[in-house]
Amino acid sequence: MSLYKEKREKLIEKVKFYENRIAKDTEKKKKLLDKLKELTVVSLASELNCKPYELDEVIVKEHELIQKIRETGMSDEDILKMAEYNSTDNSDSDEEEEYNFYDSEDNNAENMVGLL
Repeated sequence: MSLYKEKREKLIEKVKFYENRIAKDTEKKKKLLDKLKELTVVSLASELNCKPYELDEVIVKEHELIQKIRETGMSDEDILKMAEYNSTDNSDSDEEEEYNFYDSEDNNAENMVGLL
């Protein structure tokens, strides 16, 4: 019986060792996750150009804006296309569109004068 008792005691010691190790590793993991969470908040706040404590308000406002756009009937795909178009759009093409708008308006005005 003493052989089993010794083996049992050694196994109990190993179990305690691993329980302590797991507790320490769990605490380390918790600290790392807290740092990761903090870094994520700071990174997202930087990306959205706001302070970390304003982040929740910014996200809520953006979500509400997207919901309003969806209510107009736009799909998520349409919203993404619109965002991509606006981000790749440059001021030169805006000026060209503006000139085209005025050119076509002048042509329409001339045509309407002929109809009167």
